[in-house]
Amino acid sequence: MEDRGDGMILFVPASTSKADLIDPLIPRLAAILGEYNRVICAASRIRLRVAVHAGEVLRSPSGWVGTDINLACRLVNSEPLYRELTRVPRADVVLVVSDVIHQGVIRHGYRGITPSGYRAVHVVSKEVDTHAWVHIPGVLAPARRRSVGGLRMLLAWR
Repeated sequence: MEDRGDGMILFVPASTSKADLIDPLIPRLAAILGEYNRVICAASRIRLRVAVHAGEVLRSPSGWVGTDINLACRLVNSEPLYRELTRVPRADVVLVVSDVIHQGVIRHGYRGITPSGYRAVHVVSKEVDTHAWVHIPGVLAPARRRSVGGLRMLLAWR
C-alpha cells in the first residue's frame, strides 16, 4: 500500500485473481461504505473513485514507479469519474477499469459479472489517451459472484 496524501494505491500480488477484485471486493467496499454513509450526516458522507488496472511496477528509492501506476492514477482522477459522481449523487463508489481489465475479465462475464453494467468512456489526461470502462456498483448492474485468474493488479482510489 502506498499513501498518496488524499488517496492510496494498493498493490495486489500477481497471484490474486482480477475477478476477485471486481467481485467480491468492489461490491463489498460499496456495501460497507453505503452502510456507513446511511448513518452519518450528509456533510460527512464518503464517496470513492476506484481504478483497477493490471501491469508492471518497479520499486525505486523514491517508491513504486511505472507507466501502469501512472495510468491507474490518471484513470482514478479522470473527468469521466467526476461526471459519474455528479450524475449519480447516490453512488458511494464509482469504479473505472482499464481496457486491459475490461478485455481480460469484464467482457467475459466471469462469475456473473455483467459486462453491460460497464460503460465505455474516453480518458484524456496528460500523457494518457485511452478507453476505459465505468461501473457504479449497485446502480448500473447487480452484485456479482466469484472466479480465478492471475496477474499483478493495481488499484487506486481517492
